[in-house]
Order: sequence, then C-alpha cells, then structure tokens
Amino acid sequence: MRYLVLLIIASVMLVAGMATNLVAGHHYHGHGCGFGIQSVADMDANQDGLVTFEEFSERYLNKLRVNFDMLDMDNDEQIDESEWKQFLKWHGLSDEMEKQPTG
Repeated sequence: MRYLVLLIIASVMLVAGMATNLVAGHHYHGHGCGFGIQSVADMDANQDGLVTFEEFSERYLNKLRVNFDMLDMDNDEQIDESEWKQFLKWHGLSDEMEKQPTG
C-alpha cells in the first residue's frame, strides 16, 4: 500500500510539474514547456478556441496510463509488491527503499 501511495504522489507531482512548465515555460528564454504545446490549438481537441479541463488533462492522463501499464507487468490493472520492487530494481532504487523503515 505504501508503494501505491508513493506512485500516486509521484504521478501527481509529475502532472503538477508538467502544468507548471506549461504555465511558466514561456518565461524561460522563450523555449516553451518542452511538451510540444505552443498554443491553445495544440490542446483544443474540438477546435472551439477553448481548452476544457478534459482536453488539458487528456495528454497527461495518457502519459500516466503508459507509465502505469509499464509497472503493471501482468496486465491485471493493479501494481503489486513484486512489480513495484522490480520497477525500483530497474531504476537502481531497490536498496535505498529497503533501508527505509516501513510503517
């Protein structure tokens, strides 16, 4: 359960970071946000000149789905302890996580 909470927190931080870059990206020497979004039209799925929350969040939810699916190795729509530990191992984090107290 602890690992699922960490995954959710990481996912929220990822989306928040993308949104922050989206908003602040134009302030960083004109380089944009790095996600291929240059205008409202890039996010406006129905081309009405407005971006709804659903249109805005769709691209990020799709990225989160891809990340979740990579963790869910047996495709059961759940991430279990062994899948999470494998993910940590692949990213060189398994030793660090094992040293932290559980609770």
